[in-house]
Amino acid sequence: MSDSFSECYKTLMTNIMMYTFMDTITNTAIKKNNKSLFFVPSGEVSIDSAYHPPNTLEKFLEFQFSNFVQFLYNEFENYIYNCIKAILISSPGIMTEKQISIGDIIKYDYDTGRVIEFKAEKVAEEYLRPAIEKAIEKIGKDFKLRYKITEEELQKLNRFSEIRNLYTHRRGIIDKKFIANMGEEKYKEGIFLELESIEFYEYIKLINIISTRFDIALRIKYPNLVVNVP
Repeated sequence: MSDSFSECYKTLMTNIMMYTFMDTITNTAIKKNNKSLFFVPSGEVSIDSAYHPPNTLEKFLEFQFSNFVQFLYNEFENYIYNCIKAILISSPGIMTEKQISIGDIIKYDYDTGRVIEFKAEKVAEEYLRPAIEKAIEKIGKDFKLRYKITEEELQKLNRFSEIRNLYTHRRGIIDKKFIANMGEEKYKEGIFLELESIEFYEYIKLINIISTRFDIALRIKYPNLVVNVP
């Protein structure tokens, strides 16, 4: 196995650390050059609406934040996906109820290993189709993993998932569906969602906590897949 839980976990943590580091460098550079073209308005202020088209800096920060949110969520989802795939490839008997067609066998040149990997990828994708907090619970139950995630943590994970979906599918513009799913009156439809830095870093902490518990449970349940990574 080229992938192990320790490798998957290390990749997740390293990517988050590097992206956070680059984010810090970017923000520091902006603060040191606060009179740069970033602050040149792109349009005049409208007195009637008290609105001005965002300047270059504002657009940049929107892009930066949106990209960071999607990156963090996708890295976490990829981590879960790779862990499930590793389990299934090492124990293909778990997938005995999953049908493999003649077409699958022909497609991969009768190579059993490649067919198993293909089916493992499909099953892993199926686990991640429901809402992420429900997927985490189902994975723990199906694979008999002993990790504890509190109801509050699951709610926060659900919130983060909703925020990520908003940035991905609505470019961060709040709509009625987002307001209904979040269940909070403080959000206004048609407004770009801005999160405080402290709230975003709370999500980083949440992903770190859940991933660490998940990784420990996987190491205990499937020690044969653990490879110590320096």
